[in-house]
Amino acid sequence: MLSTHVMAAVITKIEFIGNKKTSDVVLLQEMQTKIGDELNIEMVKADVQSIMDLNLFKDVDYFLYTDEDDVFENDIRLVIHVKEKYYLFILPEIRIDEEDRTVHYGVRAYWDNIAGTNQSLRLKLREYGGVLGVDDIRQSLIYKIPRIKGSPYTLELFNEYRDAAIESDADPQLRNEIKYGFNVDRWRHLKSRSSGWYIGGGLYTEQRNNEALLAGDTSSPDLQGDFFELRFGYKQINRYLFNRRGKDFGYILDTTRFLSNEVDYTTHLLFYRSYYRLKSHPMNNLNVQVQLGVSEGDYLGDTVFSLGGRTLRGYDKDTYTGNAMLLMNIEYLVPFSRDPAYRYGVLFDLGNTYESADDIDITDLHPAIGVGFRWKVSAFVKVNIRLDIGYAIDTGESNVLLNSRHLF
Repeated sequence: MLSTHVMAAVITKIEFIGNKKTSDVVLLQEMQTKIGDELNIEMVKADVQSIMDLNLFKDVDYFLYTDEDDVFENDIRLVIHVKEKYYLFILPEIRIDEEDRTVHYGVRAYWDNIAGTNQSLRLKLREYGGVLGVDDIRQSLIYKIPRIKGSPYTLELFNEYRDAAIESDADPQLRNEIKYGFNVDRWRHLKSRSSGWYIGGGLYTEQRNNEALLAGDTSSPDLQGDFFELRFGYKQINRYLFNRRGKDFGYILDTTRFLSNEVDYTTHLLFYRSYYRLKSHPMNNLNVQVQLGVSEGDYLGDTVFSLGGRTLRGYDKDTYTGNAMLLMNIEYLVPFSRDPAYRYGVLFDLGNTYESADDIDITDLHPAIGVGFRWKVSAFVKVNIRLDIGYAIDTGESNVLLNSRHLF
């Protein structure tokens, strides 16, 4: 009797082409398909999407090769083809202060996929104008190492610095602020894609040194806090060339109670973000964000939450401040018919801050509406030119915001 058994196709080799800089290891650790596995087309497609979700490539595709005509009876060579982006982006910034008509400068530098390992460096240096003749200079530096040596752990190191003059209820102060620390996140599954449930934590320190600006004035006390951060959540976002789909939600705790005797501070933040890619029009996006924050105590003498500017579009920056906050942002974006890299849409924001959690009132929220324009610069990593024009319904004010990153 002749056997009717048909040998299943088996993956005997996985190759990558087009990754002139990116290490094969970075790609392999995002794949569930392994050498020796039976061919599963749906899993291969999911692997291709997972590699695309790294946001390092303009396009990812796959090919199957065999030396025989019948693909299902022979060994299979899986070839993943990627088109890399540019990994160094430097953006000069120019900001005009409408009140005093002065021009302020800055620069942002983004270096992604360092040494082909998906590590990244973020540098910002800005001059924010001045108070009482003193320039407000700020700089920040973030270095991120995802999937350390193929593990589910990600390490982030950061540093922030500011020199400025501060006007307060007390005498004007020259303030020097330094913040530094680290975060470590871990994906739930030891050997899985960079998505799903995660947990993380970190430590950071902030110092605020004050000196009276004018001779004879009283200096405010110096402050220092040592903070512990805990967070957990779920993140599954599929990235396409021009838009996104998926969810990102979680909880963040910041507190000094385990580390610092000088400052008593604890903040809770719940957040939910969802990116809907419509089935009938996959290039259209409905993006939604909701945040609820509550703080027990000030942050080194300042209220914790601030709305306005880029968070509550149409209202001036820091229009609403407090130790409790509720915020919702909605965007509906549609591509231009000739080029989906350019999109336009309508915006709606709703939010307020409160003195404490007991004062939160969902009937007391400030609305804003607006229109937005997006340019997805697909040749670079995470560069999305964003122009928003917001109108504050309560005050009748309007603002124009230009940025190189998504709002959320």
